[in-house]
Amino acid sequence: MKKLISIISAIAICMSFTTAFADSKDAAKMQPVLESVKSRIEVPEELSKFESNSETSGFNTEFHFDWHTENYEKSMSISCYDDGTITSYSKYDGYYENEPKMSKMSAADAKAIAEDFVSRINPDYPYEAVVQDNDNASLYNSRRNFQITISANGLKIENEGGNITIDSENGEVTDFNIWYVPDTKEYFTGIDQFVSADAAKQAYMNSFPMKLVYRSYYDEDNKEIFYPVYVTTDNYGEYINGVTGEKETIDFYRTFRATGAGDFGVNEDAAASKAALTPQELEEIDNISGLISKEEVEKQLRSNKVLAIPRNARVDTIRLSKGWRDETYYYTVM
Repeated sequence: MKKLISIISAIAICMSFTTAFADSKDAAKMQPVLESVKSRIEVPEELSKFESNSETSGFNTEFHFDWHTENYEKSMSISCYDDGTITSYSKYDGYYENEPKMSKMSAADAKAIAEDFVSRINPDYPYEAVVQDNDNASLYNSRRNFQITISANGLKIENEGGNITIDSENGEVTDFNIWYVPDTKEYFTGIDQFVSADAAKQAYMNSFPMKLVYRSYYDEDNKEIFYPVYVTTDNYGEYINGVTGEKETIDFYRTFRATGAGDFGVNEDAAASKAALTPQELEEIDNISGLISKEEVEKQLRSNKVLAIPRNARVDTIRLSKGWRDETYYYTVM
């Protein structure tokens, strides 16, 4: 296989006054992560073709692994971080149902399969992942879908979660995804550190006092009716901190910076003992190890006088992928 590298010249540069870059090698990270993934997920032998790509942002690298048959009729895809946490899984067996079909499996049995998968796929997941009862069975296929809620210290993490899909024909998981950002657990403090609900209510009323205003609505005769109502003062972007009880303002433009990838979930010796890599997977790792480093890519770009990249420009993300038409690897720098 060719060990070629092309640097995409159409580059999006995110401006900043500092330079932050991960100093790691994808090939060195990839093998133990892949072995760990295969110790938890069984890859059918017929999916003999293997491809990968990766994306590094800050101090964290996310890998995307794809297995498929020669003709792409069947496939399996997995996304995971360099600490081994799997965030996405999908499996396609080469058929598509487009006619109404009743599920052969009860919601309870499907949920039990979903719960087992969620607990097994990421045994060291740092938050509480709970499969909900709100099964969404489709009329057009035999699959059952469940939502996953994420909690920390017994408190739900709003706007984050996941979902999982079970094929009731064979009991297999066909799709799964879950929220995860490395190195964030430190932000979820214990309940014993929170201010009391009464103290929070008082702090809220002191910071956002009530005011009396008129609101209106239109009745059935399209006549506008006015009525008085007490509301809190505008508090867009402001909140009461649950630990300090003080009013704070959210900086919507603040950039989250990871403090470094952890290593839970990837035990190299344990993973290697459970999952042997195929010749195709080892070849992919060998191909990646033969590429120029991401540091060298950045160095070449910055020295290119045509691009004229400002000295204070920061590289936020570097993505490594392979062209689908050939065997050329590409770096995309943003």
